[in-house]
Amino acid sequence: MRALRAVILIALVACIACGEPTPDHEPSTMAGAPSDSGIAALVDVQIPGNQTFPAIDPVTGDLWFSVYEDSFDGQTIMMATKTETGWAAPEVAPFSGRWGDRAPRFSPDGSYLLITSNRPRPGTRRAGDMNIWRVERSDGSDGSEAGWGEPRFLEAPVNTPAPDFHPSITSSAIWVPSGRDGGMGLSDLYRIDTNGDVLHLGPPLNDEREQPDLWVSPDESWMILAMTDHPDGYGGDDLYVSWREGDDWATPVNLGPEINSAEYDYGPWVSPNGEDLYFTSHRGGTAHTYRVPVEIVRELVPDR
Repeated sequence: MRALRAVILIALVACIACGEPTPDHEPSTMAGAPSDSGIAALVDVQIPGNQTFPAIDPVTGDLWFSVYEDSFDGQTIMMATKTETGWAAPEVAPFSGRWGDRAPRFSPDGSYLLITSNRPRPGTRRAGDMNIWRVERSDGSDGSEAGWGEPRFLEAPVNTPAPDFHPSITSSAIWVPSGRDGGMGLSDLYRIDTNGDVLHLGPPLNDEREQPDLWVSPDESWMILAMTDHPDGYGGDDLYVSWREGDDWATPVNLGPEINSAEYDYGPWVSPNGEDLYFTSHRGGTAHTYRVPVEIVRELVPDR
């Protein structure tokens, strides 16, 4: 099984490497994307294959993402080094490739990242449900080897007996979609602060359906979240934006047909400079990364 997975990964990397990387500052327009709507056309960073959950390393500018062939739960995390002309051919992250790992999510300062994985919980030997794991970055100044360490399972209240996945990180909290007890739907959004206090975000962010992932701004004043099969959605997962209103959150606003599609659109990540929104879309039949200016999101709610 591991040999087969290695073959699949080699094929995916070869496919990705065969395409010329798109410069981070000179994106090319995706064929078939709207260009006359008054909202900037979607752009594809031209990394083919089933590619999900993009993120930009705030320290190096490298592009991280996860890939899969047939099983969404059997993903592997990849990293593509930023160059002067774009991104180099991606490589498997040093800690990934055996278990189902996906959704690399960096801390604001880039000192660590969180991943979602079905690797065995401590004290077990078999793959389980999805949980959140922490991976530390070392610069080698403490005598350890520079680079990324091994994933460490996060105990409660971050992880629970239910699936916990696709978090977002701010300086004071981890924001977690989770199917834990006490929720309103299949998965709800929670804020877990550095003291371990858990806040269920409640409506209008949570409902009886599913909120599978999110990105929260560093100052926690606004977020982009995915909502599944929402009544005003276009199909599958759609991306929405919400702003903080005092201690509450505003009713999420759909990002519209120029960003959302009839297929699954999810995995939001805003670049460290705050200028670009990256996300995953299955439009066209396979999952790819897309990028749009964050200004498009702001224009949807001009009074904010």
